[in-house]
Amino acid sequence: MTDYIEKRFNFIYPTELNMYYCGKRYRSENHIYGPAIRNHFLLVYIQEGTAVLSHKSSTHIMSPGHILCMFPDEKIYYKVSQNSPWSILWIGVYGKLVYDFLSLLDISPQKPIFKCPDPEYTESILEQILSSSEDTSLSGKLLSLSLIYTFFSSLTKNIDLPHKSESALKTLQNNDTHEIIYSSDKIVIRDAENFIRFHYDSNITVNDIAKNVNLDPFYFSKLFKRETGLSPKQKINEYRINRACLLLENSSLSIAEIAHCIGMDDAQYFSRFFKKQTGLSPKVYRQMNYQKSND
Repeated sequence: MTDYIEKRFNFIYPTELNMYYCGKRYRSENHIYGPAIRNHFLLVYIQEGTAVLSHKSSTHIMSPGHILCMFPDEKIYYKVSQNSPWSILWIGVYGKLVYDFLSLLDISPQKPIFKCPDPEYTESILEQILSSSEDTSLSGKLLSLSLIYTFFSSLTKNIDLPHKSESALKTLQNNDTHEIIYSSDKIVIRDAENFIRFHYDSNITVNDIAKNVNLDPFYFSKLFKRETGLSPKQKINEYRINRACLLLENSSLSIAEIAHCIGMDDAQYFSRFFKKQTGLSPKVYRQMNYQKSND
């Protein structure tokens, strides 16, 4: 069995609950995750192994049957216990209903770990999501979406509907960064934009994007620029800069950590890149925006 699988899910039509990707890791040894920050929700189900989560100046033990919820813009780090094979399943999700469901389950940035009431059932649903995500037909995509609802349903077994205050739900929804605005009505361009949106924090190339939409790289680049006004490379840089600006304005992350969040492991290279794009160094940009928010 392959020890790591991740599959991208692309359904570009509006929906209140959607998925970016799903994946599986099988019996990895000495696994370490992060420090990392996502710009969306990532729900991780622990099948096997134990790990220590370091989050918000506290530590938590994660073990089989637990769900770890990584919230947008929250720094996460965990380390798997020594000699403990690590097997997990995950889905990256977005949409208004994610906030509603997490609120009902009392999952929050302060309480990111949830114990599944029926682990075997939840695990089977995630396996089905992973399998159905391979079906690119409309019926296959709708099946995957229905299974995401079933996944959340599996977490609510034996849970009464609690009363949640509007303020508690609004706190969750304030983290929403997923109002998706496309640059073109063409499906192939939207597919390409989605690929960039989900992978700008890794070392993607124009060839990677073209391959994903089954087009020749040269033809794809011309089509993309004609439809969006930007080259694919410029679009990648636009996502990276927008994300970096957001983190500089709203987080206390170091420059190196922000660089890592947008797919750059060299902080000095990131600083040069940022200044070339904005005319300001990351440090100066942060100082100016901090002053504005405190005027």
